[in-house]
Amino acid sequence: DTSDAVYWDVKDKGSIVYDDTFDLADPAAQVHLLQACEEWKASPCSVAECGGDMMRNGEIKCFMKGFETYLMSEHSQQLPIDDRNEFLSKLLEYGKREVTRTTFPDQIGFSPDPECDSKFKGCVTDPDTNEVQALKYVLVVFNMTLGPVQSAKVHNPIIEELDSFNNNLNNRGPESLNKCFFSSYGFVWSATQTALVENMKTGMGL
Repeated sequence: DTSDAVYWDVKDKGSIVYDDTFDLADPAAQVHLLQACEEWKASPCSVAECGGDMMRNGEIKCFMKGFETYLMSEHSQQLPIDDRNEFLSKLLEYGKREVTRTTFPDQIGFSPDPECDSKFKGCVTDPDTNEVQALKYVLVVFNMTLGPVQSAKVHNPIIEELDSFNNNLNNRGPESLNKCFFSSYGFVWSATQTALVENMKTGMGL
């Protein structure tokens, strides 16, 4: 939320607003995220600079696939897990492992919150600290085939394809996981470049 942010203060990025309908403990959300990871991995790209594929060699870091493997190897269990507390407890357990933090850094967004029950759906007590942990967000990271230094003319069509792909996933997702969005530092320059060109045209017109 940037409504109260100071426009001229580059450090003031506003405040984070979390999705209060997000609920990965919902079995339908678990299945949807697993399927989304597979679809992202194989997603096509029609822009010539992509070479046909959106992801570079299918490079995607999806914590949910890692969690699925962990459950099978350590607990002989498959996703989805119907019991909310069991799912959240095992996801918290998985997220605290050193190998998870190294392979999927910051992808599982648990953080202590004593007011979790009134603000979030994913609440679970950490047995090691006895703190209430809130699952506030999750991330999936992927490497694109497009190089970082490209013009807005190249970037913008790809952003449109990503938007279309993401909207399709959200339209098919359950209410508990249908507000996903993508972001990339590489696209910041694209927006800046577009604004500079448009402002230049306006200035020349005046």
